[in-house]
Amino acid sequence: MKKIFYFLSLLSASGLLFSCGSPEKATTVTDSIPKVSPYSPKDKGNGIFAFDFNGLYFEADANNAGRISAFSLDGKNSLSGKDVNATNWGTSLWPSPQSAWGWPPSKELDTKPYKGGAKDSLSIELISEKDSLLGIVFTKNYKANPQDTSIIVTYTITNNSDKNQSLAPWEISRVAPGGLTLYPTGKGKKQNLLASLMEDKDGITWFNYDSTKMTFKDSEVPKLMHDGAEGW
Repeated sequence: MKKIFYFLSLLSASGLLFSCGSPEKATTVTDSIPKVSPYSPKDKGNGIFAFDFNGLYFEADANNAGRISAFSLDGKNSLSGKDVNATNWGTSLWPSPQSAWGWPPSKELDTKPYKGGAKDSLSIELISEKDSLLGIVFTKNYKANPQDTSIIVTYTITNNSDKNQSLAPWEISRVAPGGLTLYPTGKGKKQNLLASLMEDKDGITWFNYDSTKMTFKDSEVPKLMHDGAEGW
């Protein structure tokens, strides 16, 4: 049974913001934008498609599963690259739950080239091959929003298998270590190696990165597993 699900998120010039909503609410571009404009996607070759306007630079790599390879403001890229980890870099999309596919991620969805490119004067659309395990196809649409200097990200999961499936989008963005992380404190126990470094205060869970406390073995992967409140 073929079903299509749409998921929206927004990349803002002030940082990374991922949210859900309807296409009607997310689309703010007017018909006054010319067919070729400073906001139009640029084909940079080797599968790289980019937006470059108002100090924002955004890049998607069609040859590497259409993942977001750069998101920068005034020349500072928020995402880590292949130089940090040859496999886990930039922003990827995986299906959730992981129990549906195990490990490693599907090559069709996570590493193989996607088809597509510049779709129109404001958007890039990249489409995966059919996943050999789950029978699903990913479509990634990246659209420039000149009104507030952001990128609207729309993920579509198409079920091309012969069975009903319950799946959700799982977006992973790799960034440099440092800074302050926070989220509304949810129910349940915090798990994994970073749990002891978290602080709960006034309904918010805080993590202030301190390199002197990151004393883990090379074989260990420090993570935090915890549900947040308010939909996080």
